[in-house]
Amino acid sequence: MNLVECIHTDSRCFKCFQSANPIGIVVHSTGANNPWLKRYVQPSKDASNRQDLLRTIGTNKYGNHWNRDITKAVHYMIGKLSNGNVATAKTLPTNISAWGVGKGNKGSYNYDPTAHIQFEILEDGLNDEVYFTKVYKEAVELCAQICKLHGWDESVIVSHKECADRGYGSKHKDPEHWFTKFGKSMNDFRKDVRKVMDGHSIDEENYIIHTVVKGDSLWNIAKKYLGSGFKYMEIKKLNGLTSNKIYSGQKLKIPKLVVKKKKKK
Repeated sequence: MNLVECIHTDSRCFKCFQSANPIGIVVHSTGANNPWLKRYVQPSKDASNRQDLLRTIGTNKYGNHWNRDITKAVHYMIGKLSNGNVATAKTLPTNISAWGVGKGNKGSYNYDPTAHIQFEILEDGLNDEVYFTKVYKEAVELCAQICKLHGWDESVIVSHKECADRGYGSKHKDPEHWFTKFGKSMNDFRKDVRKVMDGHSIDEENYIIHTVVKGDSLWNIAKKYLGSGFKYMEIKKLNGLTSNKIYSGQKLKIPKLVVKKKKKK
């Protein structure tokens, strides 16, 4: 994980300093096509290392970042530095309540007694698999580190969508609307965090990715990779599909352990 500390001391959440005793982690994605950290993250004017941070993160020329007198604030943000490398920026101490998840009909994961550590993954156009893979891995490693620090297991990690479904957040669909484009779910994310916590790499995948093309069906995909169309239910189960409908461009996980190997001629 590549961590840069740039605490937003000019933000309203920092100045109000509503203390929090977090009990879990909320995963967000921004919902905007801008993967550059400088869009949201900027050093305070009186930061002793301001110039170094500006060189590392980049300068927001429009002043629409989150380090100002607004309520928008999360503890971490994951995106691109000025050199294009993916990194995590810490923007708020984790013992301060964040603004991130809003409020549902049962309460909010922003504040005690249900306060959560929250971070945003900066979205791009949602079609760059290389960028997605990098920020996904960065997010997994961040969660693994936080869980280890607090003595938590991966079950405390939820998405903004899951918060809303539970009644503790505003109605959002992130980050699942992005994850599913590349064959990932929040259950996959939690499993990957567990994997990293156990000392493994998420690069050690037990499946391969198939990109659906026109004319594909679950039956012929299963026949191609698993040797029999009757095994299509294995693909449905692995991808959390509730119907047999698939669409061009969709990313499907195919079990690697049972991939049919072609015989050498």
